[in-house]
Amino acid sequence: MLFSWWDGRRIADTVTERLDPNLPVTVNLIIVHGLARVTNVNGRRVGLTSEGKSLAARLDTEVELLRGEKEFLARLAPLSDRRITEVLNAVRL
Repeated sequence: MLFSWWDGRRIADTVTERLDPNLPVTVNLIIVHGLARVTNVNGRRVGLTSEGKSLAARLDTEVELLRGEKEFLARLAPLSDRRITEVLNAVRL
């Protein structure tokens, strides 16, 4: 459903918003371990630290590691604030 919406083949209100319940736990863990940091005052942005970027680069070199996740994210490329805004605006009719 997400890819249908992302590609413009399904209207937004057919998708119910569901957050992965483990996402906040994961984000908190990577912050605690110094791999990411909150990057704005309202706490809604998280960015990788240099250590996090280094780990991400190492993970990227391991082709079989997290392969499904890497393929999923590659299908969303380019994933940016601008692209997300474009997709959201396109479905508002």
